[in-house]
Amino acid sequence: MKFTGQQKLEILVESIRSGRFRETCRKFRVSPQNLQNWRHRLYASADLIFFPGDIAARVERLEKLVADLRIENANLKDLNDESWSVNDT
Repeated sequence: MKFTGQQKLEILVESIRSGRFRETCRKFRVSPQNLQNWRHRLYASADLIFFPGDIAARVERLEKLVADLRIENANLKDLNDESWSVNDT
């Protein structure tokens, strides 16, 4: 059975509040592995909720890194083109 994001969250909240993992799985007909995966995904994304500034700083650093790599890649392509031009003459 496919669950929406909202349904997954509600099932997770019930599992956490009740502390009855297996019973929640049976009640909603969710495999324990799926519920465990959902829980890990929820915990892994907690920093997005509780530390949004940290995420913004990481995104900014990654964007700068991508820009630097693009420049470096363009420079290497230019050097490669020049190298082939010199060898052709």
